[in-house]
Amino acid sequence: MAELDAALFEFAPSAMLYFDADLCLQRINRQAQLWWQLSPAAGLNQPLSSLALTGIDEQRLREAISGLAGNGLATLENGERYLDIIYTPIPEQAGGHSVLVSATDVSEQYALERELKRRGDELQAVLDNLGEGVLLADTHGNQLYLNEAGRTMLGMVAGTELPNLESYKRPSVHDLSGNEMPINEYPISRALRGERFTDAELYFSGQDGIARRLSSSGSSLKDEEGRVRLGISVFHDVSKLHDLEMRLKESRDELLAVLDNMTDTVSLVEANGQIRYINPAARKLVALAPDQPLGSLSPADTATPNDSGNGFAAARELTHRALSGEIFTDAEITMRAADTTQHIFSVSGSSVRDDAGRVRLGITVGRDMTAQRNLEQELKNKNDELQAVLDYMPDSVVLFESDGRIRYRNRASQNFLGQRLSEDVNQIEDYGQRIDVRDGDGQPLSVADYPISHVLESAEAAEGEMTITFPDGTWKSLRQAAARVRDQAGNLRLVVSIVQDITNQVRLTNSLRESRDELQAVLDNMTEGVLLFEANGQVRYRNAAQLRLMGMTSASALAVPGQILNIRRADGSPVVPGEFPLERILKGEVFSTVEYLFTSLGGEQIVVACSGSSVLRSDGSIGLGIFVMHDISKLREAEQQVVTLLQEAEQERNRLDSVIEQMPEGVIIIAAPNDRLVRMNRVASEIYGLDADLLPRINPTNLTHYETFSPEGEALPPAARPLQRAMSGEVVKAAQLRVRRADQKEVDLLVSAAPIIEGSGENERISGAVSVFQDISELKELDRIKDEFISITSHELRTPLTSIKGYAEVMSRRLQRMDDNVRTTLQKPLNTIIERTERMTQLVNDLLDVSNIATGRLEVVGSSLDLSSIITKLVAEARLTSQRTFHLALSNGPVIVLGEERLIEQVLTNLIGNAVKYSPAEGIITIRLTKETRHAEVSVTDQGIGIGNEQQTHLFERFYRTKQAKDHASGLGLGLYIASSIVTAHGGRLWVESEGAGKGSTFIFTVPLAEQQS
Repeated sequence: MAELDAALFEFAPSAMLYFDADLCLQRINRQAQLWWQLSPAAGLNQPLSSLALTGIDEQRLREAISGLAGNGLATLENGERYLDIIYTPIPEQAGGHSVLVSATDVSEQYALERELKRRGDELQAVLDNLGEGVLLADTHGNQLYLNEAGRTMLGMVAGTELPNLESYKRPSVHDLSGNEMPINEYPISRALRGERFTDAELYFSGQDGIARRLSSSGSSLKDEEGRVRLGISVFHDVSKLHDLEMRLKESRDELLAVLDNMTDTVSLVEANGQIRYINPAARKLVALAPDQPLGSLSPADTATPNDSGNGFAAARELTHRALSGEIFTDAEITMRAADTTQHIFSVSGSSVRDDAGRVRLGITVGRDMTAQRNLEQELKNKNDELQAVLDYMPDSVVLFESDGRIRYRNRASQNFLGQRLSEDVNQIEDYGQRIDVRDGDGQPLSVADYPISHVLESAEAAEGEMTITFPDGTWKSLRQAAARVRDQAGNLRLVVSIVQDITNQVRLTNSLRESRDELQAVLDNMTEGVLLFEANGQVRYRNAAQLRLMGMTSASALAVPGQILNIRRADGSPVVPGEFPLERILKGEVFSTVEYLFTSLGGEQIVVACSGSSVLRSDGSIGLGIFVMHDISKLREAEQQVVTLLQEAEQERNRLDSVIEQMPEGVIIIAAPNDRLVRMNRVASEIYGLDADLLPRINPTNLTHYETFSPEGEALPPAARPLQRAMSGEVVKAAQLRVRRADQKEVDLLVSAAPIIEGSGENERISGAVSVFQDISELKELDRIKDEFISITSHELRTPLTSIKGYAEVMSRRLQRMDDNVRTTLQKPLNTIIERTERMTQLVNDLLDVSNIATGRLEVVGSSLDLSSIITKLVAEARLTSQRTFHLALSNGPVIVLGEERLIEQVLTNLIGNAVKYSPAEGIITIRLTKETRHAEVSVTDQGIGIGNEQQTHLFERFYRTKQAKDHASGLGLGLYIASSIVTAHGGRLWVESEGAGKGSTFIFTVPLAEQQS
């Protein structure tokens, strides 16, 4: 047997070397002698350090002597030979180990692997530089390869790992109809089923948020037995091509839409005489039905057989001219349409040629000029009418050429000058020779200063007043206005002069001036102060009483009244800009006996009653402001206090009305004893869909105009409605209800209501009630969508998390069978993966709990539980993982409650975990359990960061975290919300007690005893 072993060792195909515990070479076979070029006896009993054994690793030998097997790759013959070397420890009877080193030639295998890698690198380089995306996936849906073009088209963020096909379950892949595509219809899924296909199009939204239209081809790679081994999908982005096709179609549709809506007739005729297209205007002209095919017509067919001279022959001739290559415009023809009406058309024509220069298409466009010709005739008629109007105008109208010669004057112009004079005046210079013309001050006015002369010289328009004296001594006052008239090119055509006789107006002005002098005498003797001012604020007049009240010595001391009137309201408050009396007058207001506190320039303060109004011009603008002041200081001194109080009360009431009306919430106020509607603001009437005309007849507590339901859809009787409850003395806060209006629209409301109480003590009574509410329909819908999103997201996250954790645990178990160095290096990262996965799983479970709570799917399957034993178990577990000190104060004996053990443990775990998380290391956490008459009460007290009063009201809301909690530890703010919902579902309640920040907190919840549930 020993001889057989020696023969096997000597003639083994692998090189064999045997070392003792001192690393001395004891045996070497023929293959090893050949590879390392040693003689049979050379090197025996020699240490490794003195031997030229290239590739033998001394460190691996020493590890094998200590009992650790190993292997390695070595090269001989300058890298031409590759050896796979195995170091096997062999136990010795005297203790320790010797080592058997075996080396196998793997040169061909290694060369093949290198060649395979080279070709693989070349193939990957080709794929990476392809403009099309290439995706390879195995039969398990794992994506094995995706080139750079594919990553770009799928919108993948650089550096991200290839996802499993399951990750595309989110709505990111759609078919061309916009429907979400199931995974088994993905192109790569079809390829994995063995299908071969091309040009399968779909829409894909990648991680970059961009939706792309992709065209994909696919096939599969099969093994020798015909089974699908890999799926291959090649795809490219056709979004831009699709967009170009759509734009081309839109352009064609837009062109057809333009042609179809043109009032001009448009026809396109092919070279063979067949009509390709005529627009609706042309169809209507020839009585062609909209659905009649154009291929059945030619230009000769458009004429009616028995109607010669209808113009269609001329139209055909124009079509032939266009087909012959001629270009023409404004060819006018007369045609009688199918409805026998006569039309005048202006026709233009041209042709479209092909690349060889041959006429391919003839185009004719006809514009119906019938209306234009009618307008031209109508314009001539209008000109005749205008001539007649001008001849009978009371004002003088004269038209001048640009050189000053008179082209036209109407009858009124001749009447101004008289028949004989008008005959002698033929141009502008004749006026100065025949008539005495003076300006408003009586000074002679030269012809060059006439308004008409200024316009003839350079001005676009001018006007002015003048007085003319005739040879017989009579005179007239005239107002002349002149302006230039230009043609469409902007050239001067003529100048028009309109002269109005204002003699009577001047006489009236003179009379008015005399009356004004008389009025001033009266105003100067009034005891009231009177101030007259222009629209620009400039003072026109102030009487002596006004000067006295102002404390002024001269009427010209100050000119602008806005700088003079140092006034305040009667209650002493300042007058804000825009509310000064003179500003109110300039805005067109009229007011009477408005009282102000006025301080004169001398510092004297008096009470004045002010009145104001304005005088309007003929155009409706303000021409003059009138302001009257009357000193009522003595009259008002005794009444001042009462007036002030009344004004304050009125201001407060107005402010309250304004606030109520502008509130974004609906407000309803009713009064006892008949629930009379006192106030319903605009928002309230819009929410309830009530017409403003109905409001005076509405009883808000018993409306027949709408129905009221609970949030669950149960009808609410009148006594259960918030306003009726408030009338009975109850304060209702944030009640939710649903209203179905008369138009059947349903609105979700958040309502608060309270009674209005008057008097005190025995005289206290409810005089009414007020309700404030807001429409939360959109908020509830958003909340529902958010809950649905959380539920879907949480379910989708569970599967990959479970897979991650499972793979990590499998790897951890396999790691235990590897050497210490590998295990030490990888165990910690794997533990971190498992720990973080468990944490993410808990977060997902919290989100699912939130979704179940929000959608009403949280159900409690109750059974009898010993609450005392549950607390003892959870505290024991907490002591193992935390350095905190726990103090238990439990009721004697079992405390049996009815509930679901998993949910009760979840509540306790959250409260104990929060106490540990937010308490100092040396803090004491106290858990108490007491048994009350109807329920068990559990409290968890810590000595941690504490909670302020304002924050306590929001603490059990979803995603709410205090500022101190955010600074102290991470989290989503869901734990207390879930715990509160679970306790409520068990028929108990959860609350918090804390004296403030830094003073610790106590969380308390109750659970009904089991005997109370029977």
